[in-house]
Amino acid sequence: MKQKINPLLKASIYYIFGNGIGQGVILLGTVIFTRIMSQKDYGLYSTYYSVVSILTTLVGANLFIGLNNAYIDYKRDIYNVRASLLVLSMVVFSVISVGAILLKSAVGWDISQFMLIMALLHAYSFFLVNYFNNSANMENKYRIKTVFMLLPNILQIVLSVLFIWLFPRVALNARISGSVMGVGVCALCVTLYMLKGQRCFFNKEYWIYALKISVPSVLSSISYMLMQQSDKIMITSFYSAEETAIYALIYNVGYILYAVLQATNGVWQVWIYRALDNQKTENVKKIQKWYLLVFVQMAFGLLMVSPEIVKILAPEAYWKFEYIAPFILGSCLMVMYTFYTTVGLFYKKAGKVSLCVFIAAVVNIVLNCIFIPCFGGVAAAYTSVFSYIVLFFGVRRVVQKINRDLFSMKYFVLFFGAVAAGCMLFEMVYEKIILRYGAYMILLLLSMVYMLANKKEIVALVRGKE
Repeated sequence: MKQKINPLLKASIYYIFGNGIGQGVILLGTVIFTRIMSQKDYGLYSTYYSVVSILTTLVGANLFIGLNNAYIDYKRDIYNVRASLLVLSMVVFSVISVGAILLKSAVGWDISQFMLIMALLHAYSFFLVNYFNNSANMENKYRIKTVFMLLPNILQIVLSVLFIWLFPRVALNARISGSVMGVGVCALCVTLYMLKGQRCFFNKEYWIYALKISVPSVLSSISYMLMQQSDKIMITSFYSAEETAIYALIYNVGYILYAVLQATNGVWQVWIYRALDNQKTENVKKIQKWYLLVFVQMAFGLLMVSPEIVKILAPEAYWKFEYIAPFILGSCLMVMYTFYTTVGLFYKKAGKVSLCVFIAAVVNIVLNCIFIPCFGGVAAAYTSVFSYIVLFFGVRRVVQKINRDLFSMKYFVLFFGAVAAGCMLFEMVYEKIILRYGAYMILLLLSMVYMLANKKEIVALVRGKE
């Protein structure tokens, strides 16, 4: 009987493909917006988008995390749970929105009412799409999830370009409006789908269950967002919006690697949850090894071709290649700590994981306050790397108290060392395209030799049922 490909591996291929197209659309948008918007407006929109990212964790109280656990604890009644928690998220959004508007009036925030309302709607729309994608992920419905990984990005860009063309004098507000409408259309579609045919809109048991799991993770998610997004806000405040524009552009290049992590992380979460639930963890270290090996290859490739990507994406005013190496290294550290944070959430240690992320975020903000005024945006890239190292060792300590032998530290050290060596090499030869591409070809050759020598292990994982 012919063996089938592991269904979770198949899902990973879909997600990587879909996320690759989605990231390509984002980069195409970067090419367009860096040319039809002023550098200042581009930087201000990046700052606005950072605020939206932070708000996204608040307006829905991270209820998708409670939903993920409900797929284990409430298997037979999951669609009622999903609808009930969706209604709960609407209640949370209403409370947060009213509170934000009243707080603005009370303290006199330097932000227009229009921008605040749009940011709240934008954030909740992102939450709704993310909530649906988490549900699709737990059910391994990779095709529909891939669609809703792509569609919001496409609609945001198309509508933003249309609105800027119609209202060029208010390009910043036009882009904000187009982005909100693009995500909002997708959010409305998935909300109607999840509520259709359901009658369980209020259930005290489900609400309490989800809030106990999700609310502790809000601090963690906000801290994550502060680590990833506060840099842009602080660069705009302490330096200039033009410097933020450059930072945001290079961030989009480094984000390609993180986008792949996000694409595969959903499948990784499902796999590790099942392995831990069934107490079948014998393949975890093998998965860890090949996962990291693939990311080393992608990190090297992105690092060595990034100068050409930047030159294609934006005019010469944006060409600051010293940002690239720390962004790539930071993305690889995200890969490393995600192994431990996922396991921490399975064991319902969201509070301890949140504390680790919060400490790392505070470290990042303090270092930004010290170094950004002196060295500009590039300092924020390096402070982020340091804060990710703090986070990795923090969450590692939390998980090791529960399961000390789950992951191999040796693989993490080899992974980080290889990427760090690649970053140092890049800093020395980034002006020499032949040396950059030659170094990447050598790495690919060595990786292929290693993979061929271990092809039986790869085949066993590819064909495995789990």
